Amino acid sequence: MHNRTPIDILSGSTPDICVLLQFHFWQLIYCQLEDPTFPSNGTEKKGQFVGVADSVGGALTYKILTNDSHKILFQSSVRSALKTSETNLHLEPHQRESSPKPINFIKSLRTQDENSYVLHMLPGFTPDDLIGRTSLTDTQDNGERFRARIARKILDPDKPHDI
Repeated sequence: MHNRTPIDILSGSTPDICVLLQFHFWQLIYCQLEDPTFPSNGTEKKGQFVGVADSVGGALTYKILTNDSHKILFQSSVRSALKTSETNLHLEPHQRESSPKPINFIKSLRTQDENSYVLHMLPGFTPDDLIGRTSLTDTQDNGERFRARIARKILDPDKPHDI
């Protein structure tokens, strides 16, 4: 009736559709966690936009399906995950970054294998294997920490050598 929406006719108020302009259905988003468990775990979750919460929270409260728990969260602090300049690297490491290799801790030279002990070979290396590797130095009093790179091996520390 004369370019009026059904809600306008029913209630007499013009509906605010700006909530529908923010995200599209199933868009990848990040939502702010209310109580993060620990700062290193991050303060955001990744999920998909699935709708608008009509009866929960304020006018801009959204329904978010989380990727990890597959549950619906009602969140108003939401941002798009499609902007590559604002990617949450904690949730999505950069494609060139590889996940760190697991560290194999050797607790003993011998480990129990059923009723007998098996002697395991310890990982071996030569000084040549270490050239080019880096390590972090201990933290100094002023809080600085440096990365040291092994450039060469010294055969005899008592002899003068060329730098």
